[in-house]
Amino acid sequence: MIRRPIAAVAVLAAAAILASCSSAATRPARPSPSASGDSQATGLPAAAREPIAAMAGPGQQGVTWLAFSPGGQTLATADGAGTTYLWSTATHRLIASLAEPKGLPVGRVVFAPNGGSIATADGPASTPGQTSAGTTYVWQAPEGE
Repeated sequence: MIRRPIAAVAVLAAAAILASCSSAATRPARPSPSASGDSQATGLPAAAREPIAAMAGPGQQGVTWLAFSPGGQTLATADGAGTTYLWSTATHRLIASLAEPKGLPVGRVVFAPNGGSIATADGPASTPGQTSAGTTYVWQAPEGE
């Protein structure tokens, strides 16, 4: 199901919204290598060192941002082709797609604190010749979030 934005605002006007909605859960993860320099997590039970799901979006542009909804029921992953995918964390299935109207790469995704809406902002262009439009879109979140 492809959804349409309920609003579009200039980035300068929406920057305060994104900043106020931002939390550690919406920031990109940075790898923290162990003391031996490998990428394996240490000090965790064996089960915690393996992924519990792999949710591959239909796009081929890689994940540019991700965010969990406040209730943890939805995971949003954004890609360089301008689509944000909403996944059920319970079933690991795709719930909906949010297509950036200009097709620009999505640089940021943030859920509202109450989980009722999602803001996406176009980010740095990943394709030569593309530029950022400087637009933030606000979308209605899926039911149940």
